[in-house]
Amino acid sequence: ADTTGTLYLRPRDDQVAQGSRSSNVTFTLHSNETAWDQLQNLLTVQIDDDDEAGITVEVGGPTTIAEGSTTWYTIVLTSQPTADVTIAVSVEGDSTVDASPTTLVFIPELFDTPQSVTVTATEDDRVEGDLETTLSHTSTSTDPLYDTSAGGVSIDSVLVTVVDDDTAGVVVYVPSDPLLLSEGDLDTG
Repeated sequence: ADTTGTLYLRPRDDQVAQGSRSSNVTFTLHSNETAWDQLQNLLTVQIDDDDEAGITVEVGGPTTIAEGSTTWYTIVLTSQPTADVTIAVSVEGDSTVDASPTTLVFIPELFDTPQSVTVTATEDDRVEGDLETTLSHTSTSTDPLYDTSAGGVSIDSVLVTVVDDDTAGVVVYVPSDPLLLSEGDLDTG
């Protein structure tokens, strides 16, 4: 009697961006009839990868801060890399902000654990007006999908505006209140 059956194949979801690919599956028939026993058939299966290499930057705090204040943002990978990924944080131009840390390292096993960057606006006494600062990012890895210099992922920048809390002015020192002067005198305090 002819017997048919259905075989379901499910590829393993590995969270690694590998792109679409094909794989071979070999079927071996086991039968009591010698002519059919150990008969093999090869089937090529197309696997569509649902993982995409990427780096997400998510701002957690305000992007406009006063001198002396802090804000923060997080960075996380969207898929598991095949090797460690190092992300460098750079403050662009002459800036009144500092970023810490300036290097983040993601290991493959913890690729989906966000890491924070703290941005601190320097307090100064200069009247400069509000200043915009860009924090940019580059990544290096032996996984070419996560190496920006090898044409891998691109990483969003973060724009922070620092509100200047200083004002221009002149301070007048009055040695006594009220200031008493006689004609021809010069009070030097």
